[in-house]
Amino acid sequence: MAYPLAHPLWSIAEVVREVMKQSADDPGVLTQCARVSRAFSEPALEVLWEKLWGLDRLLALLPSSFKKVSRGLSGDSEDDDDDAFGFTRTTFVLVDSIKDEEWARVAHYARLVRTYTSKYEKVDGLATAVLLEKLQGQPLFPRLKYLSWHRPYDLSALLPLFLSPMLRSISLDLLEGGIRRFYHDKGTDPTPSEYAYGTALQMIRSRAPQLEDVELFTSAFPCSINRLRDFEGVQSLNLHSVRNEGLVLEICSSLPHLKKLNLQLARRYRPEPPPSHLPERTLPSLTRLDINGAPLATVNILASISAPNLRSTYLAFEAVEEQWKRCIELLVSRFGSSLRQINGDLDDVYDEPERDPFSFHEWFSPLYALRKLVGIRFDSRFETAFDITANDVDNMATAWPKLRVLGIPTVQTRPSALPITSLQTIAEKCPRMELLIFPVPHHWPLDRAKAFPVRTQQLSMKEIRFLGGHWPLSVYGRCMAYVQRLFPCADTIRFEEDFSDTEDEEEE
Repeated sequence: MAYPLAHPLWSIAEVVREVMKQSADDPGVLTQCARVSRAFSEPALEVLWEKLWGLDRLLALLPSSFKKVSRGLSGDSEDDDDDAFGFTRTTFVLVDSIKDEEWARVAHYARLVRTYTSKYEKVDGLATAVLLEKLQGQPLFPRLKYLSWHRPYDLSALLPLFLSPMLRSISLDLLEGGIRRFYHDKGTDPTPSEYAYGTALQMIRSRAPQLEDVELFTSAFPCSINRLRDFEGVQSLNLHSVRNEGLVLEICSSLPHLKKLNLQLARRYRPEPPPSHLPERTLPSLTRLDINGAPLATVNILASISAPNLRSTYLAFEAVEEQWKRCIELLVSRFGSSLRQINGDLDDVYDEPERDPFSFHEWFSPLYALRKLVGIRFDSRFETAFDITANDVDNMATAWPKLRVLGIPTVQTRPSALPITSLQTIAEKCPRMELLIFPVPHHWPLDRAKAFPVRTQQLSMKEIRFLGGHWPLSVYGRCMAYVQRLFPCADTIRFEEDFSDTEDEEEE
């Protein structure tokens, strides 16, 4: 029986690899492709093994020597870092010597791994020692580029196996497991996990010296992060639970290629208030700065940084008016010549008494000095209310004609002050805008008019999200038609309820 010849297209390696990449989320399809032919096998296996979650699949290639056994139920010890709801815990144990033919298969597939993410697997200490001896100082994944290691420090004996010279990005969480993690920030002295970061960074520097992207979950004690100074090639630094902003900024100033800095500041159990003044630090290569923390700490960081090339920033903190205005003042005065994009989240302050809504003009008008902004987006979480008027919209559109993205707080207390016709100003003065996130504008100008004239059509808009309500059914059609005439190229016009419906459908 003669079989039809394969299309010549399948002889092009680049085409086959691209097809396999399109099936990256379907291991079953990739496994079948790997069995079709030699031409399909290699690219299919490369995609299948490119990302590895845990060691289960790899150690399954050593059936003669490794066995996965139960360790009883979790939650029976305060030291247990696994799930505390009674799920069975397992560990890998060595039951026999490793056979050469099985190890050769492990080595073959391990070379294909580019991304590794740790899971809750455990390998006992003796088995770890055997693996380290077998590797003879070489990494388990010699071509690994990204490592996510989120395991308690006392369960991280395997970490050296994954430190490859090709490693470029690492996410490291060595904090204590189980209930101990919740008390990590209570004390004023470093915990054992904080000391472990210093050891880990020293080891990483010797085995993976070309790191460019570093993420650490640490309070940033000297013993934890001083070793970061040795990583001169780091371009992106992401730190969580930071309590020592001054030390962090000092270290960042010693990293000549640092472009992105993300600081998640510790909020609970802080032993003392943040200092009122931090020494000024110059970050010459910094282009993006993200800060999530207490208002005063955020102000202090902004006041201490000199970053002549900063183009984008994200701020998230409680809506304390005094600190917010100080933040805006600093953004304009220190970064105004380079800043192009501002994003943020404003949380309500629960311990303050009820108050009148914030004035949008008072909070945001200082930013009108930044004439070259291409993106500004602020979300008001937990019902932080603002008064936004048509005049505010006109001021924004006039000040920021180059905007591509505009997102403003969506909790309105006087909806009629923001009529639907204010969108005309955006259409006329912001011709490049592609995404608009906006409070539902009031429909009153269209209540009696069957159609309202449109002076200008904006042709760049791709998506509009109206949040905080909906138009009444009696005028919904007229309002939607008006918006569509203003922005005829918008593919998506959605309301808050639409997002909720979509989420419900996904859950089902």
